Amino acid sequence: MDLHIAFSSDNIYVAHLGVAIISLLENNRGFKRIHIHVLENNISFENKEKLRDIISSKASIYFYELSGLLVKLDKQYNIPKTISISAYARLFLSDILDKNISKILYVDCDALFMDTLEKLWKIDISKNSIAGVLDHVGIQNKLKIGLDKNAHYINSGFLLINLEKWRETKALEKMLHFIESKNGNVTHHDQGVINACFKDDILILEPRYNVMTSFFDFKDVNAIRYYYGVDNYYSQKEINEAKKNPVFVHFTPSFSKRPWVEGSRHPFKNTYYNYLLKTPFKNNELQKDDRSFKIRFLEKLFWFFGVKFYKLLFK
Repeated sequence: MDLHIAFSSDNIYVAHLGVAIISLLENNRGFKRIHIHVLENNISFENKEKLRDIISSKASIYFYELSGLLVKLDKQYNIPKTISISAYARLFLSDILDKNISKILYVDCDALFMDTLEKLWKIDISKNSIAGVLDHVGIQNKLKIGLDKNAHYINSGFLLINLEKWRETKALEKMLHFIESKNGNVTHHDQGVINACFKDDILILEPRYNVMTSFFDFKDVNAIRYYYGVDNYYSQKEINEAKKNPVFVHFTPSFSKRPWVEGSRHPFKNTYYNYLLKTPFKNNELQKDDRSFKIRFLEKLFWFFGVKFYKLLFK
């Protein structure tokens, strides 16, 4: 059984991509072959060679240079400068990849693989366009993209995509039309586009397939529900199991800084660095916490007073 998996990265995130790849390969030895598709925006030749050095004999890596496409997307659809435009590359997978590839797992590169993907890869998504893990966003973020306040909303950092159905239903055209209708200013960017365009066609996965930082930052699911105002979410049992036996640990922005930032308290910080030491990027130094004083101060309030006081203050 072959696995097809896609990442998107630029030169800034390439070390994290290396960590993700080495953890992928070490935890997925059961596949006959792993095909790694990298949607890249100006990754240097030197860094591409470093990534190739990581690849085992049972894996292949392919690079798809997207700078021209992304410039066109920027100019034609007015994508804001507040996000790396590389994030939108996942929307083009059905057109970029070979038509013989009927499904793909797309994942963000700021993450670790902690278990095999074999069970996931066998999931039948023939009736769905996409599968993902529920995210928690404020009600207004849903309403702004045309969703009901109780609608399912998934995180776009781990997506099992039915490419065959995307091509049949002209999904790319639909997504580009949605971006155009919002004049390029879509709430939560590519993630908002995906949730708006596939709102009735999403298969919800177990949370262990995308264990986000907030799972650890908030004491329990009730705190997540309270802070974000969400009701339609996972149970405490499901979240506990996800944290105990994660398949994919996703270093999403939250109150715990990411492992490569000074002062991180993420529980998988050491695991990240153990994998980093196995890559050609092992000499990368910790990043300074360059967030504003206001943001750093609010983070301290969250840890000291808890979610209820923080939300009251935030209002």
